[in-house]
Amino acid sequence: MFRYIYTIFILTVGFFVIFVFALLVFVDKDLSQNYGNVQSRNQYQKNNFINKELSVADGSLQNDLNTDNIFPDAQEVRDDNDHVSKQYIFVEDAYSNNVVVIDTEGNIVKRIKTGKNPHDIAVSPDNRYVATANFASNSVSIIDTVKLENIADVYTGRGAHGVVFDRSGRYIYVVNSLENTMSIVNIENLSDINTRKIYVNKYPEYVGVTYDNKYIFVVNLSEKGLITVLRNKGLNSEIAKTLYLNTDTHGFSMSPDSNMIMFTNMEDRNVFIVSGDDFTVKRNIDVKVSTELAAFRSDDEIWMTNIDNPYVYIYDVLSNRITGRIRVGPMPHGVFFNRSRDMAFVPLYDSGYLVFLDTNTRKEVKRINIGKNLHNAVVVDIMM
Repeated sequence: MFRYIYTIFILTVGFFVIFVFALLVFVDKDLSQNYGNVQSRNQYQKNNFINKELSVADGSLQNDLNTDNIFPDAQEVRDDNDHVSKQYIFVEDAYSNNVVVIDTEGNIVKRIKTGKNPHDIAVSPDNRYVATANFASNSVSIIDTVKLENIADVYTGRGAHGVVFDRSGRYIYVVNSLENTMSIVNIENLSDINTRKIYVNKYPEYVGVTYDNKYIFVVNLSEKGLITVLRNKGLNSEIAKTLYLNTDTHGFSMSPDSNMIMFTNMEDRNVFIVSGDDFTVKRNIDVKVSTELAAFRSDDEIWMTNIDNPYVYIYDVLSNRITGRIRVGPMPHGVFFNRSRDMAFVPLYDSGYLVFLDTNTRKEVKRINIGKNLHNAVVVDIMM
């Protein structure tokens, strides 16, 4: 009897153990499957969120996460809308009648044909177009910076020399030095470009627009240092006043931090700082060297060149002294900065070299030969 009860007990315990074991396996399998589903769902939601963030710019939703597109290439920068921006330098080669496009590593990307003998170059506020004033063909060339193509050549007037876009990007202003006029070029519709010419006093050489877009100013080659100021009204622009600096004015530079304009002087060793609000002279600075072209690195630091001098001179406004000079070679034609102003580019007119300078160490980084008779340059951020 006892053996019978013991056998029943052992069988019962055995069946109970088997049942518990089977139940645990089943529950574990179910829990694992559910946990896996939760992980998959969380990963999908995370990926879907990232995809939505990445695709906001073009309005589409991606089905698959492409991790290759999350981080840009080291040479590229992304804007807030996740577009890729590449920075190029556009330099005029007046001898070959083209613009040379160079990346920040010093590689020649493309040569773009312009009109004959390009003398000045400008970029539109949105960086979409570059324009060159072509002295020998009396025209302005308009370049699409995305396609890297010359899309239009527009007749302006004899001796086209200086060029600028207004701050709206709707108009290009070109001064024609051999006929004392300024051409106003309306580019709102590139298939139907309208132009108008107005008189802007004798020997206009360069042209600029104030930051607030209210005024256009023309630098006239004159012993009296004539600056012609116009109210910016597009095709209806008109002369508002004339300013005499009583010296041989040549180039100009807009300050990066304020609405100030610096006018250079080829004969004497001074530059004039003028307010862009009312064109009153704020300062007359003795910069110690004869200056043909100059550029603000900041409101307090000016980089200067003279085509007869192989150096770039650096002038500190606060201490009123030259704090450095960099030998770049014969016939430097201006200084042009990138957006962050940690790099400067100096075209050498006769030899055709473009010199790259580190503005922090004040040392040459590299130089590349790109042509002959180099004039001015602009730095362009191109959205890809």
